[in-house]
Amino acid sequence: MDTYKIKANRCIVGEPTNVGVASKCRGCFDFILTVYGCNAHITDSTVINPVELCAKLSLLLKSEQKEETSISVCFFDSEKTFNVIPRKCRLGFEIRTYDCLAIEEIIRKLQ
Repeated sequence: MDTYKIKANRCIVGEPTNVGVASKCRGCFDFILTVYGCNAHITDSTVINPVELCAKLSLLLKSEQKEETSISVCFFDSEKTFNVIPRKCRLGFEIRTYDCLAIEEIIRKLQ
C-alpha cells in the first residue's frame, strides 16, 4: 500500500482457502468428552470399554455433519496399556457452525 500511497482504515484479510467474502462467521466450539468404564481384563465382555464407546461416538458425531456445520474429531486419549480395558477415555472434538441450535441438537444426541 505504501507503493501506491494508499491510506486505509480497514482491510479484508482472506483465508488461504479462497472461500471468498463472507457475511457471517462460523463459531468454533471445542469439546472434551470423558467416558468412564471399568478397569478389567481385555477379554471381559461384561464391562463397558470406554475406548470402544468413544469410537462409536466419533462416528455419531461425523454422521451429524451438515452443509454449514463441520465436525472434527481431534483426539482420543486413554491409558496406554495392552491387555487391559482402561478406566476412562477422552474424546476431543470441535464443531464449527453458524447455527447455535445445531450445537444443542448434537449435544442432545450425545447424551
